[in-house]
Amino acid sequence: MRHRRLVEILVGIFVVAGVLALAHLSIGLARREVVRGQGYTVKAVAGVEIGRVARIALTDYQGEVLMSIDGSVKLQADSIASIRTRGLIGEKLIAISPGGDDELLVDGGAIVETEPAVDLEQMISKFVFGKKD
Repeated sequence: MRHRRLVEILVGIFVVAGVLALAHLSIGLARREVVRGQGYTVKAVAGVEIGRVARIALTDYQGEVLMSIDGSVKLQADSIASIRTRGLIGEKLIAISPGGDDELLVDGGAIVETEPAVDLEQMISKFVFGKKD
């Protein structure tokens, strides 16, 4: 009986702490909205959606991604495509790092330089178990 009461008290403390943390975050976000009126605006250039993945296929034992890119976006021929994750466990996306070449990709062109996806599970395993390659 005494053990059950202790568990109930601990659960109650945990719930109250969670509600207080949520209230703190809500007040903090509301304050940021008020403060924004006193700041200034800037534009972000990176991280903008410029297209969609149209098709993914396996060609000669290699993954091939066909992308439909917005016509107003011009990509250099030496751009680099890499698979990234939005957030820690978010959806996969293709990040394109612009190159410095004067030649632009044309319809039907190919991004030759690619980077593989980062395997989060493998990284955590190496960190936890101390494996080194």
